Amino acid sequence: IEKLGVIRLKEFTQGKEKFVKENSDYIVIGAGAAGCLLANRLSANSKNKVLLLEAGGKDWNPLIKIPLYAGFLYYLPSLNWNLSTTPQLGLASRSITWPRGKVLGGSTAINGMMYMRGQKKDYDSWEELGLKGWSYSELLPYFKSFEKNFSHPINDNFHGDKGELFTEKAKPINVLYEKWIESAKLSGFVTNDDFNGKDQEGIGIYDFNIKNGNRVSAAKAFLEPIKSRENLEIITNAHVHKLIINENCCKGVEVKLRNRDVSFFANQEVILSSGSINSPKILQLSGIGEPTKLNNMGIEVKKDLPEVGKNLQDHVGIYLKHSCS
Repeated sequence: IEKLGVIRLKEFTQGKEKFVKENSDYIVIGAGAAGCLLANRLSANSKNKVLLLEAGGKDWNPLIKIPLYAGFLYYLPSLNWNLSTTPQLGLASRSITWPRGKVLGGSTAINGMMYMRGQKKDYDSWEELGLKGWSYSELLPYFKSFEKNFSHPINDNFHGDKGELFTEKAKPINVLYEKWIESAKLSGFVTNDDFNGKDQEGIGIYDFNIKNGNRVSAAKAFLEPIKSRENLEIITNAHVHKLIINENCCKGVEVKLRNRDVSFFANQEVILSSGSINSPKILQLSGIGEPTKLNNMGIEVKKDLPEVGKNLQDHVGIYLKHSCS
């Protein structure tokens, strides 16, 4: 605790020693795809004091770097939250495993490394629902700003080559890849050379976050080059319990850190970027959500927002295996 610069106070609550730290300007909760990028951009201004909190550990495991071990990493409790869904009626009432990264870099440290932005229509529909600034045309400059693309033409207005996140079309060559795409054409399917370009539909070769045979996680791309910045502090194994909310405003976070209760406060903003599972979980633990559910769990309601934790959609992978000579 003392090495992290945390100051011990003469304060005890329910027999547990509490710690509090000097205020940061920005607190970023979760060092995944979004959190690593945000910590990078916010700390680029030397006037901003940025604190990045990650519930998982450091990305020291050498297996993270090796693309071939992507599926194997799902089974390491030190790197994966080991989540699973409730039984799904549409999947014969099975419970499906749901890998989530538990390490600097978040799920980008254990996933399959395919780089996919999603469809234009999804972003535009968010803006239509009232989320101003979230249309595809408004977000595209940000995508381009952090992309270091090595496979697609820059003048097509869909890619950038000055950013930190390395992307490249898959390199391995196998005669079956070409034959597969050729058979798709003969069967009347559309082929696609760039899934992050104008259209997403079709069959083709993916872009990957792999450089010189090594995984490029969000931590590798956005944190490693700037981790020595004096105005950036990165704390791992910091499990956020809840947000500190006063007068309808988030002031800080309560964290379990090395078996101690720690409170961190922000002068400007607290940014919740803990992923599609843990972000709504933290909101609910903080009293933001559906009142009946929160009351049943003994959580004081701070804000009635019944949609928190609902309407999540994810992609389902279907694997067809065939043998061939």
